[in-house]
Parts: sequence; structure tokens; C-alpha cells
Amino acid sequence: MVESAKKVLQEITAAGLLSSDHVTAYSKEIETSAEALISKLIKDGCVTEYQAEKFRSGQSSEIYFGDYIVIDKLGQGGMGTVLLAKHRRMDRKVAIKVLPVTALESKDAVARFYQEVKVAARLTHPSVVHAYDAGEHRGFHYLVMEYVEGHDLSKVLSQLGIIPAPLALDYISQVASGLEYAHRKGVIHRDIKPSNLLLDCEGQVKILDMGLARVADTVDQQLSTQLTTTGQMMGTVEYMSPEQAEDTRSADERSDIYSLGCTMYRLMTGQSPFSRATIVKTILAHRSAAIPTINTGCDNEVAINQLFQKMVAKRPEQRFQTATNLLEAIRQLEDDELSSFAMTTASSESTQDIAVATHWDHRSDPGVLPEAIVPEDEIEIIEDVKVVAPPVVNTAQPEVFYGGNSPDANAQLIGIWSGFIKDRSKRCLLFSCLSGATVVMPVLGIIVSWLSWRSAKRLVKAKKSGSRSELNLLTLKTAKLISIFSFVAAVVWSGLKLLDWVAR
Repeated sequence: MVESAKKVLQEITAAGLLSSDHVTAYSKEIETSAEALISKLIKDGCVTEYQAEKFRSGQSSEIYFGDYIVIDKLGQGGMGTVLLAKHRRMDRKVAIKVLPVTALESKDAVARFYQEVKVAARLTHPSVVHAYDAGEHRGFHYLVMEYVEGHDLSKVLSQLGIIPAPLALDYISQVASGLEYAHRKGVIHRDIKPSNLLLDCEGQVKILDMGLARVADTVDQQLSTQLTTTGQMMGTVEYMSPEQAEDTRSADERSDIYSLGCTMYRLMTGQSPFSRATIVKTILAHRSAAIPTINTGCDNEVAINQLFQKMVAKRPEQRFQTATNLLEAIRQLEDDELSSFAMTTASSESTQDIAVATHWDHRSDPGVLPEAIVPEDEIEIIEDVKVVAPPVVNTAQPEVFYGGNSPDANAQLIGIWSGFIKDRSKRCLLFSCLSGATVVMPVLGIIVSWLSWRSAKRLVKAKKSGSRSELNLLTLKTAKLISIFSFVAAVVWSGLKLLDWVAR
């Protein structure tokens, strides 16, 4: 047991995980078991769980690759294992892709790996994962790449289901920018899909995995042809263009654009546009099935579908011919959307802002998915938000209105009336009463004038019969005439008011 613990301490020291001071401090631990020593080193933060497992299994040589110390395992696939590591001196985290041991038996696999190394070395762009170094360590071939702190879009989709259309369009635009650069360098990716697109903590999307990339220039054309034999299909069928499925070597810039279109559909709908039950049926659907429609619920849904339809046209000559053309179309769509939003805001009487934050920072815990990407049914929309100036603080004494015989009573009454008029709700009440009076008064005039006319008419008859000799006949006839005039005037006024109300 003592020899085992001592050996572990020597291996950890040889890997550069302990300084000389730490070696002295842990020397007394060699009298314990190797497991106890490793557990203490994990507890003290000197080694990670991944490193500890390698020491337990006697695979300490896999802990370091030259100047790089491996920290953890990020993922594994058919094209190799991806490890998280740190440069000894620069203290920079990197991702190291290691060719699987089984691939070492195939010369083509090794040649393809170093083709990826050469392709990655050509590309330096914000939307492409950078390559730093490559080499061989104890039979392991490895590629050192930029470590992107975040998640690939397939993992984001597995958590969220879909990505809101405006945000998805921004991601597609970033990828198109990276493809434009790669195509200009003579590199065709041939495997654009969500799992090969990394989203970092700043909202930047980076293209990953150039393992299937084809170099278009004459220098490496022979190697690319040798690595893609007749009848061999390379790529992912859910996102593969019809011409790439027929002959991988025929894939060009327009094939990458097709794959990006399928990716856009997947981001916005949560499904692959031509996915079927089997690989063969999926390939046939790419060739002959009708292009589906993206249902986003956005105002620019028609424009998004026009863009998508052209990206995934069956015939390459019907698609965008270059990533530059695609970028121009996306930017035009975004500009139209912004213009439409600006016009809508300018014509509105109230401010209606919807703010969706797409930036997040989870560097303290890289395992947490970005919280800012929220499904549409969980977005709370706040409307009619008005920004007002802060209230002015009045330090003067408040006015006091008096109801008694104050010398300023008239002024106070005027103040009360003025305050009443300035109150919009009270002013509305006053105007409604006045408008009601304009309707009621003519009606009252009709009734009163009609009653006055009847009374005057009855008194005139009584005067003529001699029963009311004290009455003045001229006065009664004048009253009767005025009543008739008032009645007619009231009827005409009411009729005009009714016509005016109907016209409104």
C-alpha cells in the first residue's frame, strides 16, 4: 500500500499537478492508502475527478499532452474524444480533440484527422472555432482548439424545444457569416447541423468540427478525393442536401446553405424538415417531398418562409448561390423588420416596448443553460409603459380653500372652479351634463309650449263665451301666438339635434 501511494504521488508530481511545496506537504500521506491520498487530493482541489480516475486505472499518461494538462472529458463521438485541458504556462483553457485508438488502425482515418487539422488552421473568424495546435503524444493524435464556454444548439433545443424566430435568425446570420469566410478560403463544411454549432456565454455562435470538410483548392484536392471514395456517404442525413447524398464530392457552397436552411427550420420548429422513419426515406424526402412551412407567429413569417424556401430549394441553382447572397437577404429581412417596428412605434400614441434580453453570463457555472432564451409561451409582455418625469417637489405651503366670508372668498371659489375644470374626470362629468341638457331642454320646451298653447286657447274660449270677462283677450291671443312659435322652434331644434347625432 505504501508503494502504491508513493507511486501515485510520483505520477501526480510528474504530471505537473503539484508544486514542490505541495509534494513536501503530502509526503507524509504516502503511509496511507493510494485511495486515501487521491481522496485528499480531490478534496484539496489538487486533482479533478477525471484525473483521479485516470490515476486509479493506471492511465496517468493520458493526463497531459505536451504543455496541456487534461481537466475533464467534454464529449465523445465517432470522430474522436474531446477533452477539456489547460495550458501549463498560459493558464488558458482549451478543448483537445483526440483521435480514437480504433482509428489508428486505419490510415485513412489518420489522414482525414490531419486534413481537419490543416483545414482548421486556415480559418480565423469569430464564428469559427479557432485551432491552436496539433501533435502526437505517445501514439495519440490530437488537435488543440478554442474552448467555447457554453452549449451546442442541439442541447439548447433539447432543453427549450424551440428558439424564438428573431433569435434563431440571428444565430443563422452568424453561421452564414462564418460560412462566407470558410468558403472564401476554399473550405466546404458538409456537416452543418445544431450539434456542430456552439453558443457561447456572450451569444456568439461558432462553427465546430471540420472533420468532414472538403478543401476546394487544387493543392489538397487529391487528398480529399482519396478520403471520399465512390459510394461513400458522409454527413448527417437530416440536414444533407440531395446532391450531397448522391455524391459527397459534389457538395459545394450551396450544399452548406441547404444544411443551414434545415438547421434554421429545426431551431424555429423543433423538428427536422424532412426527417422520416428510415435513412433511405429521409434521403428521398430531401429529394422529392414538398418543402414545409415554418409557423412562427411573427409579423414577418412570410418573409422568413421565402428565405427558407430558397435556402432548401431542391436544385442547387435555385438556392442562394453564395453565403454572401444569403447574408444580404437575412440583413434585408432584419432591416425591414426594424423599419416596420419603428413605423409602428411612431404612429402609436402610447409607448409599447417589448424587451427580450438575449445576453447571459453563466461563467460561474458553465453547466447552466442560458436563462435568457425563453419559450414564447413563457415571455411576459408588458404593454403601455410610459416613461414620465419625476414629480416636482413643491416646498410651498398648500393652498387652503375657505367657505366662509373671507376677504378672498371670491378668489377661493374661482380656485375651486379652476381646479374642478382641470380635473379631466370632473370635466368629463360636466360636459356630459351639458350635453344632456341640450337634449332635455328642447323636449321640455316642446312640452311647456304645448301646455301654454292649450291653456291660452281654453282661456280665449272662456273670454268669448263671457264666463271669464276679466281676462284681456289681446294678452291671451299674444300668449297663444308665442306658445305656438315656441312649440315650433322647440320641435325644429330637437329635429336638428337628432339629425346631428345620427350623422355622428
